[in-house]
Amino acid sequence: MTDSEDIIRHRRPLSVYFPETVAIELERYPPIATLRAEMTTAGFGEIREEGVAHAFAIESIEAYRDKAFSSLHFIDDAAHARGLARMKADLAAGPIDTVSHYLMLWGTA
Repeated sequence: MTDSEDIIRHRRPLSVYFPETVAIELERYPPIATLRAEMTTAGFGEIREEGVAHAFAIESIEAYRDKAFSSLHFIDDAAHARGLARMKADLAAGPIDTVSHYLMLWGTA
């Protein structure tokens, strides 16, 4: 299970409230083409991709304030504070609806 470039660029809430995480995550996650090539080299065949989505509502900034997501540890304090302020302002109007997307790569041995 991984994230594609498109998923990273459109992550909500991370790319919305903490846009500085996008470039960092693009460096941390290998491109899907690289993963597919490595799977092929490792002997996997019939490689296919399957997207998975999980809808949820954010009701608190606690996890973001506490940097529960690893990418938040790589942005500077000012960017983190700006993102928290934007998130707090939006939460004042109610929960933030979002969907987490993931990409699964499957292969047969």
